[in-house]
Amino acid sequence: MTDTDVREYAAQAASTDTFGRVLCSARNHHFVVDGPVQNGCPGEAINPAELFLSGVAACGVELVQVLAKAQAVPLHGIAADIRGTIDRSHPVRPDVSLFNSVRLNFRVKGVTEQQAGNWSRPSRAGDRSTARSQLRPRMYRSNSSLKTKLQCYASGCEGSGMLAGEAR
Repeated sequence: MTDTDVREYAAQAASTDTFGRVLCSARNHHFVVDGPVQNGCPGEAINPAELFLSGVAACGVELVQVLAKAQAVPLHGIAADIRGTIDRSHPVRPDVSLFNSVRLNFRVKGVTEQQAGNWSRPSRAGDRSTARSQLRPRMYRSNSSLKTKLQCYASGCEGSGMLAGEAR
């Protein structure tokens, strides 16, 4: 194992004088997180669920950039939209709050449909070395569903050269 095989990350969170408002820090970055209004919290700043979803989307965008660079693919841009649903009347588990479903959509520019398809196709079982396996997270022992969609716009024009790979 080399030094780059193990990466450690740290973040901190602390309550504030305002109920449901949390001050978070990671390295030298500081930001406020509010619990949702439904919990009696301010609901003005980003909430924990939105922060989690933002992290997943950011991870996907950064991952595609890294994979494109490693494969010498001329990626001219990537964007991700993510939506999650928590249905408290039908919980995934009764003891914790989990998303019932998450939908993650990627839009990429500057790549061919074949290049983008390499990132969205399901991989063989146990194949962790390909981009395909990295963009398709596994969900074990859960009633949750994850849907991903990759749209390729080689020319950068909306609707041109579109490739959609749907995974359940």
